[in-house]
Amino acid sequence: PGSIKMFSPKSYCFAIDKNMIYFEGHPFKDIDIKSCAFVGDNCFSLLKDKNHIYSTFSVGYYTDENYIIQPVKNLDPNKYQPINNVYGKDDNLVYYKGEPIAGSDPKTFIILEDYAKDTNSVYFDGLQVKNLDAATFECIEGGRYVKDKAGVYFGLSPNVDPSGNVTSFSGS
Repeated sequence: PGSIKMFSPKSYCFAIDKNMIYFEGHPFKDIDIKSCAFVGDNCFSLLKDKNHIYSTFSVGYYTDENYIIQPVKNLDPNKYQPINNVYGKDDNLVYYKGEPIAGSDPKTFIILEDYAKDTNSVYFDGLQVKNLDAATFECIEGGRYVKDKAGVYFGLSPNVDPSGNVTSFSGS
């Protein structure tokens, strides 16, 4: 074991020494340590070096052993701009935890509490919500309530189809 300094007080899952970065105590050798930087400030943040943007995610149920870091494909680290800890964008798309959101518009994309929207759609956890109108969608009371031209909703839970799209919400 070498001398390990905390990379950032906000990023308690990461540590770094002169040779490599550690994620929850496990060494990650593939990143360029000299150009490494965080994109976000928690365990679900992205990492960036001169070559790639890296996503941290769990494969299956969360344990130290199945939590991995891997490069995000087709994402230029010089064009990627973080929006918050989980959303980011480049010239063409918006990304959620490093995964592209098909059909998203990075020029009009905004965060609204636990939701997000652009001119095309409303999103929840990076998934497109098909039954809400983006043009009239807004959050009320810190996101406890949401509304669009069809109504006001409370206590919504997303219903996800097999392809990963939020198709509707349950609640009142």
